[in-house]
Amino acid sequence: MGMRETGFLLKVKRDNFVKTEITKERGQVWGNVHDETAWQMGGLAGHAGLFSTLDDLARFSSFYLTTASPLVAGLFDYDCFERTLAWIRWQKGRRFLWHSGFTGPGLGLDLENGRALVILASSVYPKRGNEAWLLARRQAANTFFGGGYREEKQEYIVDKCKPCCKIVFAKVTDVNEEEGNERRLPDFRRGMAGYAGRLDPGPGK
Repeated sequence: MGMRETGFLLKVKRDNFVKTEITKERGQVWGNVHDETAWQMGGLAGHAGLFSTLDDLARFSSFYLTTASPLVAGLFDYDCFERTLAWIRWQKGRRFLWHSGFTGPGLGLDLENGRALVILASSVYPKRGNEAWLLARRQAANTFFGGGYREEKQEYIVDKCKPCCKIVFAKVTDVNEEEGNERRLPDFRRGMAGYAGRLDPGPGK
C-alpha cells in the first residue's frame, strides 16, 4: 500500500509526533504511546500505539475502498453486528465503518460512495477531558455519515474548542502516489480543514 510512515515504535525524530498528555508519572508524553496499558507492554499492543500520518491513512483508505479483495473487506463488514474487527459498523442499509482513538483521532469509511474521513488530533494535550473536542469530532462524523453517526444530541456548540487537529473530507479516488494528498476536494466542507471554531454543519443542516 505504500504506507511508509505507519507503525509501532517508529524510529523518527520526536518533532514528527504530536504531543499528548502531560502526566505525573511520565511527564510530557511525546513520541510514545499514550495508553497506560500499552506503555506498560512496551508500546506494542493490539489496542493502542499505532502511529500514522494523513498521507498514509489516505493511502490505506484508498486501498480498502478500491483495491481490497472481498475476503479482506469481509473481515470488517458483518451484516449481523454493529462491531467488527477493529471497526464500528453503521447502519443497516448503509455501509459505513468508523474507528476512533482516545487521544482524539478518527477514521471513517463510506463504503457506498468511496469516501474517507481522516481526523488527526491531540485532544488530550495538555490534559485529558476536552469535552468540547469530543463533541466537535462527533459532529464531524455525523456530518460525514449524513446522520449515520447516532448521538442523543444533534447540535453541538464548540466555539471555544481549538484543538490541534486536521479534519479532511476526501474522495479517495482523488488521492494517488505521485500527488499524495494534494487533490483533496477544496470545495467540500471547506470549513472543516484546519478547524478552529464552530463546525459548519453543512448544507441543509
